[in-house]
Amino acid sequence: MNDYPLKVFFDKHRGLVFLFFKTGRADSTIIATILSEMYFSPPKKRLLEYCMWLICSIIYPKRLNSLSLGISQIQLRHWTMHGLLKCHRPRLASFFILLNPLLNYDMTNMHLGNCDKAPTKLLGAYRGEARTYHLRVYSYFLQEINALVFKNIIRAVA
Repeated sequence: MNDYPLKVFFDKHRGLVFLFFKTGRADSTIIATILSEMYFSPPKKRLLEYCMWLICSIIYPKRLNSLSLGISQIQLRHWTMHGLLKCHRPRLASFFILLNPLLNYDMTNMHLGNCDKAPTKLLGAYRGEARTYHLRVYSYFLQEINALVFKNIIRAVA
């Protein structure tokens, strides 16, 4: 498999990885999960999801519970259950919360809780199943994050 698209994506989001670490959000499995979701749900797709959120809230509110939103693509019911969103209805403040990478890290961390961190179990708990390509993307990002951590530890010691 060609890793070039993954490398380009990771290099583009390297600053986000450093932001997580600088703010004490240093669980590489959580960061790799978020990067994987960002890879599979680019900004245009997320914009469509936000439009669906607005439409569903008017036409079919029962669908809102299972709608996945945010950078981390977590179902709306979890965002409200953990108190990061006040209600299921779309509000301007909600969009800022869903686009905030630090709050997405916190939400992913709460959502996964004490889940087994083995890649297939973690992705199974997060996505419902661990598909081969998704597992490959997640593993690539996890490897790159851990390599960054190792390089920075070596630099700090040297």
